[in-house]
Amino acid sequence: TINEEGTLHPCIISIYDGNKAWSFYSNNDVDNMFKLAFESLMHRKYKGYSVYFHNFSNFDAIFLIKHLINLGDINPIIHNGKIISIDFLYGPKGEYRLIFKDSYHLLPSSLKSLAKSFNTEYFQKDIFPFKFVNINNLDYIGKVPDYNYFDNISYEEYLNYKIKYTHNWVLKDEYIKYCEQDCKVLYQIIQRFYVLLNQQFLIDLHKYSTLPSLSFAIYRNNFLKSNTVPQLSGDIYDNIKLSYTGGSCDMYIPSFKSNNNLLYYYDVNSLYPYVMKEYPMPIGKPTYFNGNILKHNPNAFGFFYCKIITPPFLKNPILQTHIKINQSIRTVSALTTSEGYYDWIFSEELYNAEKYGYQFEILYCYTFNKGNIFKEFIDKLYNLRINYDKNNPLNYIAKILMNSHYGRYGMDDKFT
Repeated sequence: TINEEGTLHPCIISIYDGNKAWSFYSNNDVDNMFKLAFESLMHRKYKGYSVYFHNFSNFDAIFLIKHLINLGDINPIIHNGKIISIDFLYGPKGEYRLIFKDSYHLLPSSLKSLAKSFNTEYFQKDIFPFKFVNINNLDYIGKVPDYNYFDNISYEEYLNYKIKYTHNWVLKDEYIKYCEQDCKVLYQIIQRFYVLLNQQFLIDLHKYSTLPSLSFAIYRNNFLKSNTVPQLSGDIYDNIKLSYTGGSCDMYIPSFKSNNNLLYYYDVNSLYPYVMKEYPMPIGKPTYFNGNILKHNPNAFGFFYCKIITPPFLKNPILQTHIKINQSIRTVSALTTSEGYYDWIFSEELYNAEKYGYQFEILYCYTFNKGNIFKEFIDKLYNLRINYDKNNPLNYIAKILMNSHYGRYGMDDKFT
């Protein structure tokens, strides 16, 4: 697209199928450009194919849907206002199917970073003067645009780029080359991702649309033991969900008393995967208990509904709760009066908070059995990170699969 006074105008569509690249270019008839581009895919040989766009949900889909509905039947999957994928049926009787997906949902990084992580042979993205393009000069032929039209390149890189053009610089040709190069990079990334996942986990990448669903499928197919993770719904799910808050990010400014002291800074590596591996998780069917369970079982494991009182001397409260402010739900770390507040809390957080002076009156709870259910899964992925350096795509794949897994278990099942 090109930006004209805040309005984005599509002007080129490029496609790559692993064998050839082709493009459609327009400076006046955008509708026909889209029609020709999609019709080039609407052949029997492409039936069942996944078609990947990088940043489809936040960008490309906005332009595509209104053109797709004129060519076939579409069935989008939308979650939290974002288009996850689109099923597109075409053919005389709608018997053929394409699936449009967002590769960013599977590989959440820039195309340039991914090309580096996956060592594609097309690693070097082309240089292009995006600031130069406007709605009136799409047919430009002439000298290479000035340096100030290029982003994120040094002047030396600009001179090396400029010296290659002993004849005219043709905007249309350069735009097509740039976009087709992006398609080839993305194709290689997806292809290598597919092969590596299949080799390591016998999983078909194209069956999944998001990274959490892919990570969950790998776990379910390779590591999940039967009768361990319960599928919760109704009041039990709604109550337990309230004990999850997230978003706790504090920054403390370090200081020291004299210049002779050293300060040490530490980066925590793979914190969520570490907790998944080392600490027990709630497994099996929940049991409801009315009253203070700790009087009968001082080591009860589960989720408690409590009256919570914060110690008055606590400078940095560690427990979070949700409150409604200006018609929206906000997460706060509350300080309280003696009246306290009421909320759900995980048993292990309760036991930890008691060390810092928190007081709890437990009213009722759900208890679970304990199980270390993620150790084998995390060990497999973390060993990939250790055994392959950062220049190997398996290192990156293991990292994103580990870090995207845990949140899947808190996913709300009540959405259209």
